[in-house]
Amino acid sequence: MWNLVGDVLAKRVVRFCLPPLSSIAFSKVYCSSGQNPSMESSGPGNTTTRLATVERAFQNKGFKVDDKHDTSGEEKNAPIPKSLKYLLIVLGTSAALCSAYIIIKIAKPETLDPEVPIWKQYLMNMRKQIDAVTTFIQEPSRDKLLPDPVSYPYYQPPYTLILEFTDVMAHPDWTYKTGWRFKKRPALDYMLENLVGLYEIVVFTAEPGMTIFPVIDALDKKNLISYKLVRDSTHFVDGHHVKNLDRLNR
Repeated sequence: MWNLVGDVLAKRVVRFCLPPLSSIAFSKVYCSSGQNPSMESSGPGNTTTRLATVERAFQNKGFKVDDKHDTSGEEKNAPIPKSLKYLLIVLGTSAALCSAYIIIKIAKPETLDPEVPIWKQYLMNMRKQIDAVTTFIQEPSRDKLLPDPVSYPYYQPPYTLILEFTDVMAHPDWTYKTGWRFKKRPALDYMLENLVGLYEIVVFTAEPGMTIFPVIDALDKKNLISYKLVRDSTHFVDGHHVKNLDRLNR
């Protein structure tokens, strides 16, 4: 009997989520009746049971004891409101129409060929657009990464020096407190000043330009670096950015 009463009591305590009340000692509950919880009788003549005493304690605290079954499962299976259904329908229809408009707008051919079905022309043009985007991502942005060497009377250094930025010119470091920081290599300024007359210094890195350009400008305050090549000048092969030195035009 006490196991059954304990199970019912535990369910009600969890349902009402009352940690302060659930921690009430039974000795305090039974002190009003003058009984010792360790000496409580379970006979049929005993009208004060542990369950009734705890329920009375809840009611004294201002909480209502509900004998109904748990309806959490019924709430999960409750029907979706009509307003939410209409909202989802409107959002889905809008997304489908916008996607169809974008696809038709991009795939529209410049000139229509009367001998080819129009749907086939749209598909062919869509494939060309996809190939163009793929090529734009995988190939460098231009065939010649560096301009042609200058001629007399301008001075063209006889050699070209290619430097990587990451872990060569500076070391990137990130922490939760400071975010991204770049540690400058010692004697970097001294090296650049001694090489600038003999070498055309070019920084070639796979880092994005929006991130790396301000950092290079901060390190090279004397403008000793001739050119800066970033991620858009690399090949994207198997998930890696590869530098092709054959396209340097040197």
